[in-house]
Amino acid sequence: MLEKPTAARFFIAAMFAFGTPAVADDAPPPLDEDEAVRRALARPALDDELRARVDLARADEIAARRWPNPEASWSHEQVRAAGATERQDIAVLSQRFDLSGRRGLRGDAAARRVEAAGADAALLRLDVEAEARRAFADALAQERRVAILRAAVERLEGVAAAVARRAASGDVAGYDRRRVERERVTVLGRLDVEEGRLARARARLAALIGASDPASPLALRGDLTAAVPPPLATLAERLQSRPDLRALGLEARSGELQARAAGRWFIPDVELGGGLKTVDHGSRRDSGFAAALTLPIPLFSRDQDERLRGDARARAARGRLSLALATARAEVAGLHAEATRLAAAAARYHESGAADGTALLRTAEAAYRGGEVGVLELIDAYRAALDADLSLVELEWAARLTRVDLDRTSGGSSR
Repeated sequence: MLEKPTAARFFIAAMFAFGTPAVADDAPPPLDEDEAVRRALARPALDDELRARVDLARADEIAARRWPNPEASWSHEQVRAAGATERQDIAVLSQRFDLSGRRGLRGDAAARRVEAAGADAALLRLDVEAEARRAFADALAQERRVAILRAAVERLEGVAAAVARRAASGDVAGYDRRRVERERVTVLGRLDVEEGRLARARARLAALIGASDPASPLALRGDLTAAVPPPLATLAERLQSRPDLRALGLEARSGELQARAAGRWFIPDVELGGGLKTVDHGSRRDSGFAAALTLPIPLFSRDQDERLRGDARARAARGRLSLALATARAEVAGLHAEATRLAAAAARYHESGAADGTALLRTAEAAYRGGEVGVLELIDAYRAALDADLSLVELEWAARLTRVDLDRTSGGSSR
């Protein structure tokens, strides 16, 4: 007679399915998704890269707003005439002044590029957040797969032991025992494959969160089920503030300001200078004030290149923004529909598939004990229950990854 799984056996299977083994008191607490994202974003190397990107753009702004340094000049002239020597010394301090406002406009254009660099950094944070969430979902789903397969192996071991006893007593043929054993070995092989994938998923997650020892197993905590996404209209509003789209708008504004600065070519920079002039006439020394005024004549250079460059930069950024916004809206709509359907499918399958699988196993075991079905039908019932459990994980995992992609594409705020 086939033995029923004991309560202790179901308890062990539940521990594998819904949690990790108990850890020592001094072990770190289990890792959830929020903590994984926080640790991924808190890595010093990532912070250095983000700051460096903004600092590079800020250096350009400092250069654009910087006043030119004053210039000090000194000249000495000496003339010999009729046996007398005349010497002249002129010391002048000069400074260039921007009367057109070009320096301010160029500084404002550079400031927009600083904001665009900050938006690019925010986009990188979104990418890192999405990558950490995907890695966490992969590891969590892989734990579920391994737990399901371990529970399946344990059930099959119980069935194999029961069939072996019945075969020894002559109740069933030896084929039944060998067939059940063969199924157990097959599931064990699948378990080995999934345990290898679990080790890889954990190592990848550990590297993303900056764990000191990536080879050390992580204790994970969380539910693989994805929440139903917010309404599409809400995501469309949030899309306007997506960092890369905002960066394109800032880039267009920077080009416009650069072109405006170049459009003031007709107002030249003025350079004023003043100093001291001394003249030596043998034994007599005269001194006076020296003044200088320099005005460039905009005859050949009228900042044509800068104006064209600014206009082109603005047009290109506006064009990319229009194309990227249209693509993003389509992607958000598609991902929203996919995420909604997958979340509903996972919920529906969870409600019906799990209960049906348990009932199927009980019916098959009772029929096998009563001699109504053979070992092939019994194995088919166990295989169907296993496939149902794994299919639920696949649905929930796909819904979770799609939700992560939806949040990333719609510009969900980084934490």
